[in-house]
Amino acid sequence: MAGSLSCANGSDCWAVGVAPDRADAAVARTTDGGRVWTAESVPALYTAMSSPFGISCASAADCLVTGDATLTTTNGGKTWARHAAAGVPLGPVTCPSTGDCYAVFNVTSAVPSNEETFLYTSTNGGVTWTPVPLPKA
Repeated sequence: MAGSLSCANGSDCWAVGVAPDRADAAVARTTDGGRVWTAESVPALYTAMSSPFGISCASAADCLVTGDATLTTTNGGKTWARHAAAGVPLGPVTCPSTGDCYAVFNVTSAVPSNEETFLYTSTNGGVTWTPVPLPKA
């Protein structure tokens, strides 16, 4: 089941979700606007229940998947590299360019006052991440 979708253009889209037979990420790609989807072979990637997988593609060749680590491809999914994440499972992500990415880590709790959102930024396409202080509401 897809949890996040990113389209590099009108026909080339990528989706990530939880694999049906295991608890790690499943990535699929379409190059024909969604008529046919092909499963990608990616390194194992897990996430916390409170943090969904995320995906962002700055181009048809450059995509990033978030979870307990990050997965990156710079050749349209032919190969994927696994990078240590920020020390927390990153969730929703956006990469407006091949270098600059922004991701969220959410702390959820049964006590709403204990919930908090953290923003992380990467200037090297998701290889390393830096926390960004957010103002308190």
